[in-house]
Amino acid sequence: MINKLDFLLIEPSLDWEKDRYIKIGMRVEKDIPIRESPRIAAGYMLSVLKKHGYKAQFISMAHEGVSVEGLLNHIKDKKPSLIGMTAFTFQIPIVGKMANIIKAQFPEIPICVGGCHVTSLPLQT
Repeated sequence: MINKLDFLLIEPSLDWEKDRYIKIGMRVEKDIPIRESPRIAAGYMLSVLKKHGYKAQFISMAHEGVSVEGLLNHIKDKKPSLIGMTAFTFQIPIVGKMANIIKAQFPEIPICVGGCHVTSLPLQT
């Protein structure tokens, strides 16, 4: 049985272990996480999509420990109709690489990017 997704939203990482280590390193106290929760915009989008009957999922690759290979297997399994990625300015190169990796295996799936960088500088992105 295929558990098809309408939307797969991703906070990408090419090296989840390194990115998780960096996030943990930002903590003021080792047992108090900061900047480790999903972005609120992703939560809003998931809420609206689910309210209107769409099957949607969010994956933070660093937070959830998902490798690039693991993400590609997940995409193969879930067959999303659309993939969305979010990015701050410093993550734009990562998003570009991740989009190319995904497109190489799943050219039929549209990919869109959101976040403050692409909203502010859409043509330059």
